[in-house]
Parts: sequence; structure tokens; C-alpha cells
Amino acid sequence: MLGASNAYIMLLEEGGTILEGVTSSNAANRARFRGERIRVDEASIAARAVKTKRPVIVEDALASS
Repeated sequence: MLGASNAYIMLLEEGGTILEGVTSSNAANRARFRGERIRVDEASIAARAVKTKRPVIVEDALASS
């Protein structure tokens, strides 16, 4: 993670269909991110990493889905 301003950790819930936010490197975002939920079948960078079981490199996160 070169040049990354923030990092987030999500865990895959039992059953493998939901990612849940655990923590953030940014203290200001930590409480808001904790408990955030993303379905693995949604169009998101995190879901793509789970589905492909590979890291996802994103050059411009604001312009990506």
C-alpha cells in the first residue's frame, strides 16, 4: 500500500455473503466504519477482492466501483 492515506479492515461473515467493517487506520473514520456492511454480490472493490480471492489495485478509488 504505497501512498495510501487510509487503510480499512473488513471481515467476511460466516456464510461468506457479507463483509463487515472492523477498523480503520484513520481515527476520525473508525467509529463510522465499524459495522459497515457490504454484500459480496454488490459492485464494490472489496467485494471484487473477495470474489476473485486476489488483491485489487485501484489507481483512482473515487472513479472506481
